[in-house]
Amino acid sequence: MSRCDIPPTRMFRHGDLRFAFDAVAAFSYLAHHCHVPVIKGITVTNEGNRPLDPRTLIVDIPGYALPLALTIEPPPPGETLRIAPIALTLLYDRLQGLEARRYAALTVTVDEREIFRDEILVLGFYEWSFAPEARKTLACYVQPGQAVVQQIIAHADGLAVGSDGEPGHMPPGDAGWDVEREVRGLYDTLRLSYNLRYVLEAPSYEIEGQAIRPPHRVITNPRARAGAGTCIDLSLLFASCLESLRLQPLVIVTRDRQQAGRHAVVGCWTRVSERLEPVIESRSRLNDAVRHRRLIPLEATGVTLSAGRTLSFEEAVEAAGQRLIDGELVFALDVAAARATVAPLEFPLSPGALSILGAGHTIARCEGSATMETKHLLRAVIGHGGHRVAAFFAGEGLRGADTPDGRAMPCGDSAPLRATLNYRRCIDDARAIAADCGAGFVEEEHLVYAVLLSPSRSVARELAGFGLDRERLLHAYRAHFLWTKDLVSTEQGGAQEGPSQSHPRRVTQEGGHRGRAT
Repeated sequence: MSRCDIPPTRMFRHGDLRFAFDAVAAFSYLAHHCHVPVIKGITVTNEGNRPLDPRTLIVDIPGYALPLALTIEPPPPGETLRIAPIALTLLYDRLQGLEARRYAALTVTVDEREIFRDEILVLGFYEWSFAPEARKTLACYVQPGQAVVQQIIAHADGLAVGSDGEPGHMPPGDAGWDVEREVRGLYDTLRLSYNLRYVLEAPSYEIEGQAIRPPHRVITNPRARAGAGTCIDLSLLFASCLESLRLQPLVIVTRDRQQAGRHAVVGCWTRVSERLEPVIESRSRLNDAVRHRRLIPLEATGVTLSAGRTLSFEEAVEAAGQRLIDGELVFALDVAAARATVAPLEFPLSPGALSILGAGHTIARCEGSATMETKHLLRAVIGHGGHRVAAFFAGEGLRGADTPDGRAMPCGDSAPLRATLNYRRCIDDARAIAADCGAGFVEEEHLVYAVLLSPSRSVARELAGFGLDRERLLHAYRAHFLWTKDLVSTEQGGAQEGPSQSHPRRVTQEGGHRGRAT
């Protein structure tokens, strides 16, 4: 992890008024998801010697936010007014589809005259800002419901490690099964049953943010149980697994005293209780919790090969504890406490997939429908699914021009559409398909496959209207898009349900039933 330089407050003048904008150096979809203000506040100082009339400010980040108009009553001469925070409405669809950083313009207009313009960095969906106000947002990347996380938990179920360091099985319901054994079992599952490598992030995110690999981008090959990540990627993967086990993890970020670099380790409270402090900045408190066995620190990179060997569980605990003693604590994120305001991120949709959803809404509105249904989504994917999808449908005798998209129809504004249950399931299935494929985003091809797999009768009727049989079309789709072969599916005669299969978890006296997160 790298160091972040916090930029100075942006300042500018308009006549006798001096403005100071306290804005973030960079923002991303997380700012929308976690309600983190891009502009934390504005101070207005009257440096003149007379009262001033009200001013209208328009704050904008064109392309990434809606313009916000503010009416400001200037303070008396020599005094300062502070307005905080500034609630910009971010265009989350645009932010969700960003794969890489962009530079945008932060502009301020006063009485219809632009008086300020400066660059502001827009981070990609999988980038996290180092700014102090963004620390809590790291909990977004702790994703206990991810398919690969559930797969790891399924592999770890019942696993215990004996004194010889070899995996064994703890009898279900054994009274000796405690939090430390849960953490140990998880650690040794990843150490002994997975092939994980330590790989640095892309080199272009070293000032304002860090590229993050969420669980499905760490375990890139679930079947081979292989993957790679940095210290923070692996710590987030561990935290995701621990939260799925109904434990309470921490992600701890330290800084070497001799170097500018940062390092992340994972921790786990040994007692489940109410957590109220999302961001902990006291190193002594953490060290005291480790000494009294209230906190288990863990070097997550210990599961990767270093100098030809991995670290044992005891060595990983000792290494993480030493980091806390020798290093400087930047902060520790208590995931359970952060959950009061920060939910795990949903799997993102690519710009192409988002355009399909937009086309589907247009079709539904132009039909005068009050609901968004799978049949609207089907027409949208046929007409707006991108070149590869269009080539597939053309090969099956169906072209986008054959399906009405409603764009030539007079579609007026209407009330928001209510999505049907099957429609929502389609979107969720597309996210699961993309995650199982190891993709970073839901692409058009994943959305099409989810629609074809949908049990919706309206989809079958629509296809029949075009002279197509759904089962035959599914068979052709699987033959055309070979990535579908890697998905475990009961429709393909798979012997198992894959990583999303539910499995029993043991019952503990303190934590109750530790089932998988839903």
